Amino acid sequence: MSKYARDIQYWGWFLAFGIALLQLGIIAVVRSVTATIVSMVFFGWLLLFASGIEIAQAVMVGHLVAQLCAAVLADESTFLSAEYACLHRAPLII
Repeated sequence: MSKYARDIQYWGWFLAFGIALLQLGIIAVVRSVTATIVSMVFFGWLLLFASGIEIAQAVMVGHLVAQLCAAVLADESTFLSAEYACLHRAPLII
């Protein structure tokens, strides 16, 4: 069975999905304030979830302390010395 034959086989599902999306679009236009609030809440939760993944990844990699120290001391001139001080627990000399 070719790829296109499989797509043609499920044309009813494509039609139903298209009609459902059209209805959701019409509802979003009619209820634009509600749609805006719902989308902002959704993207807010998505960002929180992504930040949790980023924090977990930083902890697993093990460079979290150096990244936090460098972020606190974000001056470009002290970036390398701050990273060295954080990684080697040495006193920071600026």
